[in-house]
Amino acid sequence: MNWRKSILVRVAVLFVLLGSVTAVSMGIIAYSFAKHAIAKNMYNAHKDVVWQLSKSIDFEVQKNLAIITSLYYDENLKKIFMENNASEYEMIQMEARAVDIVRQTKNTQPLNNCNIILFDASGGVYGMVTEGTDFTWLEGKPYFSKLASSRSIIWEGGSTGIGKNNEGRFIISAIKAVKDKHGRVLYYIVAETDEKVFFDLYKGTLNLNNTICIVDEYGTIASSSIREQNGESFSEQYGVTAEQLDSGLDRKVRLNSRDYMVLKKQISGTNWWIVDMVPFKQMSEEVFWLRMVLGIFILVMIVFTVVLTLMLMLYFGRPINQLKHCMMQVTKGKFSEHMDYQRDDEIKVLAEGFNMMVEDLKIYMKDLVYQQQLLRNAELKAMQAQIRPHFLYNTLESISYLAQMGENSKIKVLAQSLIGLLRMTIGDIRSTITLEEELEGVRQYINIQNIRYGNTLRESIYAEPEIMECKILKLLLQPIVENAIIHGIAPLSASGIVMIYGKRDEDGICIEISDNGVGMEAGEVERLLSDRKREGNFSEIGIANVQDRIQTLYGKKYGLAIFSQPGCGTTVEVHLPYILSEGDEIKNEGKETEDTDC
Repeated sequence: MNWRKSILVRVAVLFVLLGSVTAVSMGIIAYSFAKHAIAKNMYNAHKDVVWQLSKSIDFEVQKNLAIITSLYYDENLKKIFMENNASEYEMIQMEARAVDIVRQTKNTQPLNNCNIILFDASGGVYGMVTEGTDFTWLEGKPYFSKLASSRSIIWEGGSTGIGKNNEGRFIISAIKAVKDKHGRVLYYIVAETDEKVFFDLYKGTLNLNNTICIVDEYGTIASSSIREQNGESFSEQYGVTAEQLDSGLDRKVRLNSRDYMVLKKQISGTNWWIVDMVPFKQMSEEVFWLRMVLGIFILVMIVFTVVLTLMLMLYFGRPINQLKHCMMQVTKGKFSEHMDYQRDDEIKVLAEGFNMMVEDLKIYMKDLVYQQQLLRNAELKAMQAQIRPHFLYNTLESISYLAQMGENSKIKVLAQSLIGLLRMTIGDIRSTITLEEELEGVRQYINIQNIRYGNTLRESIYAEPEIMECKILKLLLQPIVENAIIHGIAPLSASGIVMIYGKRDEDGICIEISDNGVGMEAGEVERLLSDRKREGNFSEIGIANVQDRIQTLYGKKYGLAIFSQPGCGTTVEVHLPYILSEGDEIKNEGKETEDTDC
């Protein structure tokens, strides 16, 4: 079977391709939507974290703002710092009163953990500070110049604390300048909060990948989940400047060959930002498992498509191949083929139509064979009835000549032989006779020809006894013997011999007719078997007609085989079936066999 030309294979391949393309397309579309959904969900989740964290930090910032605001508007505290030319004792009392005011203010807000430090304009420090701290700490800050002119609170992070409670720790400070009515700075309020207070707010939101930072307006990391980054520049760590954070847009950055999604939220009341650095690897891991699941899904779909296609090929292909097999058998002449199909579908209609067609074709072939047989029989009878006048004229002239010569014995033999031939051809209406009868007719014909050719012919006729009663077509051997005498022996200047030998072989019987005549070329042999217009002298039956009669009645496996070489004579083998009675006659190749279902 040529699979390239099979419609079933083409449909199967197309079905598999369509199924595979559909599965891959669905997988790609699902992957795209799922990837987008994963990215969106991850973005929204971290965005919610940033918003929730912003609220918590806002609350902490507002507590510091509340203390600073209370101290800012405390008139008693302002009076302390407005006193000039105070003695050392008075300065100690002023410090004590200032610390007492701060303590009382903090007591009103017990949840606030900040450390309050006051600096006056002349460098005095009030509050619980590290020993040796002076005003130059504040003057060294980049925002110091803004304090005198700004009415807002300045926030600073990433530095170590100066209060005794925060010594050596990273702190977040809120600083505000307090002025008199003339705009002169009286003192500075500094509220220090341990950075760990803010870290404790967001450490519960960390996973194994993301990083959360609090960045001040100058781009310094005031607090980070990576503790070593505290006090470092955010732009140097992540390549994002404070101006970019201030743009209000979430960004995608690449750091150390890794991509990060930057989510941010400004802390209320400050120019600070809460920044959540989420590596895209986190999303990639989820996408990897998504790809694995979709890949397995696509593979399962393709395998399912292939299996389903094979099942459909077997379901529909088997009856189609069965129908094809039956049709091929019919083309070989086996009209008994019948397709048995039980399923009630379109193929059943084809099967029933095929069976009806075979039955009609069988009837038609029977009629055709019968008509051909009638025609063959009619032709044979016509050829048998039409003995060549020339043959009769020559025989009668031979009898007349022998009478003139007084050859009565030869006249008797010639007359009896002629009568026997006429009785076999014209008087006997049978189409088949025994081999013995056919050999007797051949012997009579040789007798006539021997007298005509002056007793120059010799004969040798023998057949095995078991085949003498075999049925063969009438006038089957006579045309062959005639051809041997007229075209083989007659051209010789010497006497000739015709030998006939019949025997049994594995396929039936074989009758060999040999002569010692002139022989012939291979091309002449082919023309002898194919030239149906070439007729005998005795009747209109030629060698080609003998071949046709044998193969028409008995089949292609039987017939004539001619072996000849120039100057070496000719041998003709006649192969026939072994038939002892009329009822045993073999039909042609279109013969019927027992019915079988495909």
